[in-house]
Amino acid sequence: MRILDFGLARKKGLSKLTKTGTTVGTASYMSPEQAQGGKVDHRTDLWSLGVILYEMVTGHLPFRGEHEAAILYSVVNAEPQPIQAIVPDASPELVHIIRRALEKDPSNRYQSAADMLIDLRRLKKDTSRIGYSPVTGERKKLSSRRNKILIAAVLLVMFCVLGYLFLFNKGVEINPNSIQRSVEVPFKQVSAPGISPDGKYLVFSGEDEKKQWHLYVARASGGESRPITQDTIQCSLPNFSPDGNEIVYRRGPECEICVVPFDGGIGKKIGIGVSPKWSPDGKRIGYILFPFKRETNPFMPVSESGNAEFWIINSDGSNNKLVFIDTIASKQPYDILSYAWSPDGNSVAWVRNLPAMYSEIVIHDLRTHVESRIISDTTGKDEICWGSNYQIVYSSHGKDGWNLWTISSKGGNPVPITKGTNNIDYPTISSNNRWIAFSQVALINHLWIAKLNGENVHSEVSSQEATYEWPAISPDGKQIVYCATMPSSDECHIYLINRDGSNRRQLTFSKTYDDHPRWSPDGKFISYESQERYSPPESVKTFILNMKNFETPRMMRSGSTMGWKDSSALEVRDNQDHNKFWTVYLDGRPAEQLSNDSISAYSVLDGKYILFRDDHRNSDTLWKVCKVQDWDMNGPSTSWAVWKGNTNGIVRSHGIYVLKSNNELIRISFLDGKQEKLPVTFSDFQTYRWRMQLTQDGTEMCYKTSESRSKLGVIENPFR
Repeated sequence: MRILDFGLARKKGLSKLTKTGTTVGTASYMSPEQAQGGKVDHRTDLWSLGVILYEMVTGHLPFRGEHEAAILYSVVNAEPQPIQAIVPDASPELVHIIRRALEKDPSNRYQSAADMLIDLRRLKKDTSRIGYSPVTGERKKLSSRRNKILIAAVLLVMFCVLGYLFLFNKGVEINPNSIQRSVEVPFKQVSAPGISPDGKYLVFSGEDEKKQWHLYVARASGGESRPITQDTIQCSLPNFSPDGNEIVYRRGPECEICVVPFDGGIGKKIGIGVSPKWSPDGKRIGYILFPFKRETNPFMPVSESGNAEFWIINSDGSNNKLVFIDTIASKQPYDILSYAWSPDGNSVAWVRNLPAMYSEIVIHDLRTHVESRIISDTTGKDEICWGSNYQIVYSSHGKDGWNLWTISSKGGNPVPITKGTNNIDYPTISSNNRWIAFSQVALINHLWIAKLNGENVHSEVSSQEATYEWPAISPDGKQIVYCATMPSSDECHIYLINRDGSNRRQLTFSKTYDDHPRWSPDGKFISYESQERYSPPESVKTFILNMKNFETPRMMRSGSTMGWKDSSALEVRDNQDHNKFWTVYLDGRPAEQLSNDSISAYSVLDGKYILFRDDHRNSDTLWKVCKVQDWDMNGPSTSWAVWKGNTNGIVRSHGIYVLKSNNELIRISFLDGKQEKLPVTFSDFQTYRWRMQLTQDGTEMCYKTSESRSKLGVIENPFR
């Protein structure tokens, strides 16, 4: 009978959590460094052993919570209940051993299993001579006997662990003499590569001088590239057939699945889906349908079930078949879903993005539909591939940005393949495991100010390799506040910069994820949202920061900031209380409820009107307006409709601004719903509301654009 699993405690059977249709894994046994996506080694296994020993002594886990995110937060931030408080007669030496195994800093833990075993043997030897209970008589004998039995059991577990660590859990070993290099191709922009089974060729999507994307093939050693496709629309995500004779790829915004010969030609459409990949027998092609509405992301094929779905189709387009439905994956736009076939074609490794803002990898058996989790640390993950000798290679986002990692499909420790190189993604592996190909992207963001008065003037404020979001101009027009994630970091902070791009400075420094800054109408404060990284959405808190003296930020209320009512009050959505809206005052007055359950509401037109939407009834996102004296917190009948649209609208005091798909900016009046096209044009701009903000008077807009610089790379002989 299995009594424990090591290799970071990731295999099934130990979790105290359950979810429908999956084996949930062992968050309670994860170390702090693993939970935060940091570097892991054998000391992580010693932490997991400490968790089990604590559980043996006390009868319960040291780190608990109602859901996985809460458990991981406890692992990183909380201390376990003292053992003596639960078992008063526990041996002080045993308590010390467990406490040292559960040190959050790996450098303070036992540095080897052998060191821990020495202390346990010494404890056993001492226990055989004396008892540790302070009482006398029969109770002392019972206590001493209990300690001896417990320590004997601990030693037995320890020997099992040592046997597992040193005999059965070798895991994947990286070749220290592997060679990583770039592949020279004549394109400035390239995307995800596919690698031929023998590792000699790469197929990739490249942008030519006419800004058109086609599939090309080049030798992995570099050299001349030749076109494969003759299509006139964009091609991406190519994948070689097992015999190397055909390539499946995604074509165009409608995500057509197409097959083209390696020698080139016009792709033959066989279906609709994302991430098409050949099965190992070359007879089937797998693909994904995404779990959100078409209007949420018009560039992805969506499922009828409303959940993520895995499908297979024959290479000639026949026998299109639903294989399984993932009811757990996040349904938010642009969340990650990817997979890799097992070498025998009987399973897939499935990358599942979770609502708690991190990803897990599970093995899904296509015959039994039983899942086993192999990794669930608090990092984002993207593309994945599966080598012929149990190696699973995937891209993961940590403190050094996107890098490649590997883990055995049988479980164990994840091991980094690339280190300190930013934004390496889309790994693909040759059938002999001797070559890994990847793409590497440097993302450059530009911050702009556009005048909306008809001059059509766009001024660049700043440019850097960082992710700008939610830029907002101060009421006096002199400064811009924004949030940014810097390269080689997974932390988001608030920054301030002058209008001319000078004097950039960081305003928040905590280990939380800070975003969505907003100026108060008088410019004296900014509000922003903050939450612990990878914590659930209901943990979001609203803070304000004094922009005169930058004093310590002040927490105003749990929930998300929806806007400033005026310079003295914020409007906050309480995510813990059925999404009710509240008016929160800066002077400390009690908060006042603005709306009832899931009624989104904003004060507009100097507080004389209320803009609202019924999120229970309004799947079509219909916004209405009423006078403030008619407001009843539920949406009164004495109201009028002004706008029907998605969340790309930006609410300002005098109207809603919407940047349409053709990059036209329109303003919608609250009073009559009249739409006015503003005299400003944008180019190469995507309509994400977190990339743009307007001043309250509507005369200027601050926005960001992004450009990527990409290249291809290969790793020769990555494994021992």
